[in-house]
Amino acid sequence: MTEKELHKLRRQDLLQLLLLQSRESAQQQAAFDELKLTAAQLRESNERLKGKLDEKDRQLDRLKGRLDHKDEEIRALRAELEALHDDAEAAGEALPRQKDELLPTPPPPAKEPEPEEAASPLPAIEAEEEAPGAEAEEPAEKGEESSGEAQEAAGAVKEGSIWHRKKLRSRQLNYWKRS
Repeated sequence: MTEKELHKLRRQDLLQLLLLQSRESAQQQAAFDELKLTAAQLRESNERLKGKLDEKDRQLDRLKGRLDHKDEEIRALRAELEALHDDAEAAGEALPRQKDELLPTPPPPAKEPEPEEAASPLPAIEAEEEAPGAEAEEPAEKGEESSGEAQEAAGAVKEGSIWHRKKLRSRQLNYWKRS
């Protein structure tokens, strides 16, 4: 409005214009205050979110450090496992060689009795019992040693006797069972 138009208005119209302007001003002030309050709330929310984000960043850094530490441990354990595996393979490869070095070679198998001896074992036993230098034995009572064991204890067992060969054979079998 121009000044002329303003002067032509009546007092009542002017008051209505002032009232209208004051209402618009109050509405705008209320909207402004509301926007100000919303902006403050948004700033506060933004600060909270920044704090949470910073906390998450710190937590991620801690977790990355722990993860790096665990990765180092895993690498060390893998290296140790590989070393153990290599040692086990080397030991497995060396075992037959060491077994051959440490264990004596097996004695040749005992000779099978010749057919003549197998045909008549009784005369050979009788001949051994009557061999010169053999001491006479008393009959064994219950719970006492057998005749071969008694002879061995007395030192009178001959190396070629049947009892001696049986004893050697049982020792060989026990040796091979343990191996």
